[in-house]
Amino acid sequence: MKTENLLPIKGVASMLGITRPTIYRRVKAGLLPPAVPMGPRANFWPQSELIRIIEVHVATRHNETAIRATVEKIIAEREALRLQILGGFND
Repeated sequence: MKTENLLPIKGVASMLGITRPTIYRRVKAGLLPPAVPMGPRANFWPQSELIRIIEVHVATRHNETAIRATVEKIIAEREALRLQILGGFND
């Protein structure tokens, strides 16, 4: 099983060099995936997803269309995994 580092908002802000409000603005604009809720007040971002976003930023010279497409793909992958896991409970 793969281990994933999960970052709280402070960790995301530090990793990306942006402020907490900027994180929320980028999520709203589709330039970052939303946090993964892990409890009533516990939200985290998978570090591997943030690395993918950084790689797209660098590779495309900050092309927002490419970044949004990557974010949409990340969200779709999360949903597919969620459905795969939930499907295992219906057997």
